[in-house]
Amino acid sequence: MTKLLFREDPYARRCHAQVVRFESPSAVVLDRTVFFARSGGQQGDRGTLVRQSTKGAAADKKTDKKTGKDELASFAVTDCLYAPDRNILHVLEAPPDDALTEGETLEGNLDWQRRYAMMRLHTALHLLCSLVPHGVSGGNIAPEKARLDFDCSVDANGNPDGNPLDKQALQQELDRLVRDDRPVSERWIDEQELTNNPQLVRTLAVQPPKGEGRVRLVSIEDCDLQPCGGTHVRSTAEVGDILVGKIENKGKHNRRITLRLADSLADSLADSGEIPTTSTTAAT
Repeated sequence: MTKLLFREDPYARRCHAQVVRFESPSAVVLDRTVFFARSGGQQGDRGTLVRQSTKGAAADKKTDKKTGKDELASFAVTDCLYAPDRNILHVLEAPPDDALTEGETLEGNLDWQRRYAMMRLHTALHLLCSLVPHGVSGGNIAPEKARLDFDCSVDANGNPDGNPLDKQALQQELDRLVRDDRPVSERWIDEQELTNNPQLVRTLAVQPPKGEGRVRLVSIEDCDLQPCGGTHVRSTAEVGDILVGKIENKGKHNRRITLRLADSLADSLADSGEIPTTSTTAAT
């Protein structure tokens, strides 16, 4: 099973890994990865896989014009998703000219700007969940924006709800929670504990994945606690400025709220070195 390094350290941007198998000429399973696979509404990561040797890869080989030395071949990863056996498939833009071999070592490099934007937006959606007392009927997290759909037919206690959602009030409360700089953490519980506490599950259409014996909970201090397998920042302050879009009607009771990052470059803090980082390379 692919070791999910992003679970141990979502700030790790690269790692070395070995090729385990191929689902197709352009879909590779590695023994470990920093790439998040598409799930829970969050898009899969993108980046590159880089060969660590120039030997045996003649068709993919490039030569540095200045030094005359062979460059390591690099392959673009355009998506990541789970295979039926729950290993992660790294989908390549095109099959390598010289096929990768099982056991070959590659270096995986994330598109960090894209990932960090989704980490911020995913955390922001947890904050939004804490402010809207309704079940979640759908959602999506992309680098440009994220949204949640809420079933507003009843309130959190199951009573008919007649209070409309207020965009300005949500914006003010989100701004406050971000300024509070609340820590974001995780812990694991067994599946039976989740069964005994169904109120932890906010999603109506999709239940947290089970079958592994335990479930991951993401906690924002004195704010939100729910099962989640995505990637998040360490503190609400890292979310930065968030803009609440218009509240859209998507059915009789369904309301869609979209969030966007206010800054134009999602990795502005990362580029300036202001965000805390455990490591840029995952531990071996």
